[in-house]
Amino acid sequence: MAEDIGTVYISQVPEFTDNADIQVAFELYHTSMESHLGDLESSKVDKTPDVLGDLKDLNTVEETGYYIQASSASAETGTNYPAENNEFYAGVLKVVKSSTLVFQEYHMMGETGNIINRVYRRIRLGGSWSTWEKSISSNDVISITDPRYLLKENTYTRTQANNAFAQKYFVETSLKTANYTIALDDLNKVVAMNVPSGGVLTVPTNDVAFPLGSVVNVYNANPTAFLEIKGADGVVVRNPGTIEPYQEASLRKRAANEWVAAGPVY
Repeated sequence: MAEDIGTVYISQVPEFTDNADIQVAFELYHTSMESHLGDLESSKVDKTPDVLGDLKDLNTVEETGYYIQASSASAETGTNYPAENNEFYAGVLKVVKSSTLVFQEYHMMGETGNIINRVYRRIRLGGSWSTWEKSISSNDVISITDPRYLLKENTYTRTQANNAFAQKYFVETSLKTANYTIALDDLNKVVAMNVPSGGVLTVPTNDVAFPLGSVVNVYNANPTAFLEIKGADGVVVRNPGTIEPYQEASLRKRAANEWVAAGPVY
């Protein structure tokens, strides 16, 4: 007579002495497996994700399964959703829980006309949630690295390379005929001064945002008068003084409000 076989998938198969044909045996086995797979489908595999409603806190979504947030507006009014450029979007949430460890993965979909397609992940360990970590795409890498490889698609002869990457020339500004305070536009230039009485060139405070290491040259074009170099209130100029007629000196920024004068400054 038929007997149960197996311990996980319980199926009845006729004994040899039952003189049953193979068709009956397969029918019995198929009926048993069909019932088991039906139970598996309904209890273990969720075809339709649970819906995340309005004002949902993702910190409270801990049970293993799939969840969907179909509304970007609901994601924005919810709590602890990942943000893309400070904006919140619809997406699918996957959760895996094992004891006190919870893993969440939010696949951000975006919206019509603005598809995001970005995956964020985080975990809860020891009672605390980590921050959301964003997946990185090749475009992310390109946007960071490309600006650091100038003209990377170009090829150069030796002469072209020398011309493209040689030290920049210091060209003169328009002639200044009155006292003058250097400006950002003077960076890597020669400030030409010709003030009748000699005049004063002033180095400004850090409010004028010269980068550290900035260099500005100063040329006294007056044939008889001395040009004075000094710092604005709060600015230290190392080696301040005057430049003789037809002499040129260099100013270099070495700290927020500290410059160094080099050359024929007396």
